[in-house]
Amino acid sequence: MAGVHLAGRKAASLLLGVCALMAMWLISNLNYLLFHTLAELFSIAVACAIFMLAWNARRFLQNDYLLFVGIAYLFVATVDLVHTLAYEGMDIFTKGGSNLATQLWISARYLESISLLIAPLFLRRKLKKPAAAVASFAVIVALLLASVFRPDVFVLRWARFPECYVDGAGLTAVKIVSEYVICGILLAALAALLAQRKRLERTVLHLVAASICATVLSELAFTLYVGVFDFFNMIGHMLKILSFFLIYRALIEIGLTRPYELLFRDLKRSETELRQSQEKLAQAQAVAHLGSWQFDVAENRAVWSEELYRIFGIDPRQVDLTLETFLSYIHPDDREAVARSMERTLQHKEPYEMDYHIVRPDGTQRVVHARGEARCDDARNVRSAFGTVLDVTELKRAEQALREARDELEVRVDERTVELAQTVDVLQQEVRERMQAESKLKTLNEALRRRAIQLRALASELTRAEQNERRRLAQVLHDHVQQLLVAASMHVQVLRKQVRDRKPHRSLEQVRKLLAESLQVSHSLTAQLSPPILYEAGLAPALQWLRRQMQERYGLTITVEVDGEIRGGTDDTGALLFQAVRELLFNVVKHAKVRAADVRLSRLDGERVEIVVTDKGVGFDPTQNVTYNGEGDGFGLFSIRERLELLGGTLNVNSAPGKGARVSLVAPLHQPTTSDEAF
Repeated sequence: MAGVHLAGRKAASLLLGVCALMAMWLISNLNYLLFHTLAELFSIAVACAIFMLAWNARRFLQNDYLLFVGIAYLFVATVDLVHTLAYEGMDIFTKGGSNLATQLWISARYLESISLLIAPLFLRRKLKKPAAAVASFAVIVALLLASVFRPDVFVLRWARFPECYVDGAGLTAVKIVSEYVICGILLAALAALLAQRKRLERTVLHLVAASICATVLSELAFTLYVGVFDFFNMIGHMLKILSFFLIYRALIEIGLTRPYELLFRDLKRSETELRQSQEKLAQAQAVAHLGSWQFDVAENRAVWSEELYRIFGIDPRQVDLTLETFLSYIHPDDREAVARSMERTLQHKEPYEMDYHIVRPDGTQRVVHARGEARCDDARNVRSAFGTVLDVTELKRAEQALREARDELEVRVDERTVELAQTVDVLQQEVRERMQAESKLKTLNEALRRRAIQLRALASELTRAEQNERRRLAQVLHDHVQQLLVAASMHVQVLRKQVRDRKPHRSLEQVRKLLAESLQVSHSLTAQLSPPILYEAGLAPALQWLRRQMQERYGLTITVEVDGEIRGGTDDTGALLFQAVRELLFNVVKHAKVRAADVRLSRLDGERVEIVVTDKGVGFDPTQNVTYNGEGDGFGLFSIRERLELLGGTLNVNSAPGKGARVSLVAPLHQPTTSDEAF
């Protein structure tokens, strides 16, 4: 129903406005001067009404937009009134004719448009001195009127108001350009107003914007007329009537019928924001379980927040809140302490803060944390008190649970501490035992290290003794046995020459051959026992000699490669490596079923030498305990590995059936000797 009623009112207002415009049109046809006078008087009345409303309400306005517009329109009305009196046919001013009224019109429109452009600034700031603004407008209007009526008082020509209308010719260029400039200023004022649209109520904003638009159209119409009584002049005044009617609706009708939407819009907004803030405060108190209260001492009356009623479990409609009523809800054990705190606050202005228990009407108990302070008047007399009450029941329960958990934790910690102390004792005992074991192990390791040094030294001594014995045997074979065989062979040769009988001669020849064969075997055995080149030239030349020997005796083609210069080392190490290589080459001849092998001698670092023997024969499985014995010395892989390890070396075998064999021999160049430290 309210919507239908509002629509009916709008339709009636629209019909009334249309009827008024039609009446004005009829009047313009009957008497244009009367039409013009009524139109201008309507706008003057509206402008004066706006000023009176704004000026008398200025103390209540939160922003001074309306006040500035009201002051401006008062002086716009003043110029319009003079324009009305100066209009052709009024015969009040005898000089100037239509040009005088047109100049006054342009003056009023400039004043109106510039004022509307400046006015939005006062939506955000105050007009500190309204009287100064009135005085400023009065000076401006006085100067405008002086430039129109008495241009001769101005020395400068540009200060004299230019002609705007010429009888018989119509509007001047100054007048037409001024109308367009005024339209531009009005459009800028509209843009400035829309930029501050949040500062105005929507209906007021729309009406003011429509009024400015109607004024722009009116100014455009006033650029087209030729005579001051023709059609476009009438259209311009009709639009002016519409413009001032709209400004009337925006600033006067709404200001009087709905003042909270215009005059007290900011106050209404503040009340709305206050109400919203109170709602948010109530919500926050509900979430935090925090209530607030105020107590009037003179009336013995308290005002509680909604949350405080909920905390106490009280229906606010059923309880008359007094100090005695409040104390009745305190637990008997805490009631006296709370009463004393309230008494000290009300009598001695001492604030209080304490925890106490309350008993709800349903018998349940809650724990609250309360604060209170006194409010005094100018004479320092207590007039009221205020405070807050926080429901800490769950917090207290949590604290109690925390205390119980802490006590239980302390008991468990004590138990664990005892267990830990026992564990520490056990661990300390184990550490002591382990340290003793480590000490013993260290002693054993030291003994083993010494034993290893001894074994290496003994192995070196054994190898050295073996080589010495080989060299001694080779020397014996060379110096004695071979000499005896040579001497015996020579005697046999002498006997063969002395014996003429054929039969003994044949026997002596056989003896000579046997002696020669024995001498050759002796030479070979001497070389095998101790090749002189090994001790005289070193390991690399000895391997070259061995290559030739294996080629001559067994037809085995050997490639010997020496990487870098091999110097240093001991005779026993070289002898062991030489014998090991010879043994490996014998194994190639006997088991690999190939006629070629490779030997590479290289120095790994400053202290070790490596010999690698490879062949592409049938290969073997290194995981099997296979010992291939060669000629003479009877060295096998196991024997070679054992003797190398005793000297601090290694033997690595890489082979598989059908994939040949690769044997790596690594030995140190320098060997320890037996000493007192070793033993």
